[in-house]
Amino acid sequence: MRLHLLILWSQNVGSGPNWIHGTDNNPILSLAEISKSKLHSFSEQCPIYGFDGEPLRQAEAEELSELMWKVIERAVEYSKHCHSAIPVEKSFYDYCIDKAEELFGSRVTEDERAKERAGFHHGGGKGGVKRSSEDHVRWKGEEERKKELWLSLAEMWGTFIGSPVERQSLKYFFLEEPLEGGKYG
Repeated sequence: MRLHLLILWSQNVGSGPNWIHGTDNNPILSLAEISKSKLHSFSEQCPIYGFDGEPLRQAEAEELSELMWKVIERAVEYSKHCHSAIPVEKSFYDYCIDKAEELFGSRVTEDERAKERAGFHHGGGKGGVKRSSEDHVRWKGEEERKKELWLSLAEMWGTFIGSPVERQSLKYFFLEEPLEGGKYG
């Protein structure tokens, strides 16, 4: 369970839980039901919007979401079993960039990036992942849009964990292992 904190009179004040992790045999769920708290069950079909503000086709949204959840599961397992070998500076987002290369193809090389900076730009798409010119993630080819959409899903993971994914260490990612849930999980 996470608490939403407010700062009142220079003090952090919890204003109540905003979600319950794991609902199978969870006494917090029973308390929430007894107190008639508003509960929400997230459906499998969640709309995802593209960079143009339009919803993606459901098939594409499901494909990208399924890939993201698989990568999250793999990151948890990798972190759990290899945490002693993972540098603390490597973020979950860094891991996602590596996985995006595996899933969708190669990144723009440093030589190609140098040519772009010198004015020899070879195309590319609209930027969906906004970064400074030094750390902007760019790929070549037709998969760029899909990669950037997928990486934006990775960034949304930060809303679940309450911390930007660029700052969440992969070394400790196993601590964010999603819990199984029943009716509301």
